[in-house]
Amino acid sequence: MNAISWNCRGIGGTRRKQFLKDSMHATRASFVFLSETKASYRRMYRFMRSVPGFKFCIVPARGLSGGLCLAWRDDLDAQILHTSQNHIAAYITMKGKPPWVLVGIYGDPSHYRNRELWQNLSYVIGANDLVCLMGDFNEILNGDEKFGGSSRVKSSTVDFKNFVFENGLIDMGYKGPAYTWTNKRGVSQAIFQRLDRVLVTSSWLHQFPNAYVN
Repeated sequence: MNAISWNCRGIGGTRRKQFLKDSMHATRASFVFLSETKASYRRMYRFMRSVPGFKFCIVPARGLSGGLCLAWRDDLDAQILHTSQNHIAAYITMKGKPPWVLVGIYGDPSHYRNRELWQNLSYVIGANDLVCLMGDFNEILNGDEKFGGSSRVKSSTVDFKNFVFENGLIDMGYKGPAYTWTNKRGVSQAIFQRLDRVLVTSSWLHQFPNAYVN
């Protein structure tokens, strides 16, 4: 089982669409979560219909911002539990495994909206033993996940850290560059952060002990 999580920052370009299709084929992905598609429902639906062998759930963009899509192979059983502008949660049933919940995340730049998101996800985790959350959380867990800019610890970071701790979530880490986002400024103003991650419950990891992220 392979999964792709990608903040595509707009899925409109031909090259990005082809890159995604090639990646899905090369990795034999079972699940794909896209954030910041910046696409209307119709536009995203038309694209996903061009990808054979997948079912999908779309949260359309608001104007030119946001937009989510969770796709899964059509030989898998996925029931959408709920959606918002910042997440899609699905109940997954696979052969040989107990049911589990997959949540695709796109953290909101707004501290208050993220706080509400963490609260809602805590309910999901509390009601389900096996949970995997993946995506762009738009937040860091500690100072080691940021280089450049202010070193002051934000209250939003504290909220996120509490969410992870209180729900007993495990950060899967990953193989790759230390940071997943940059503001693309010059050296003196450059900021690098690790905003993308996969968090799982211990029960989920017990069922998928060989899981890794890269």
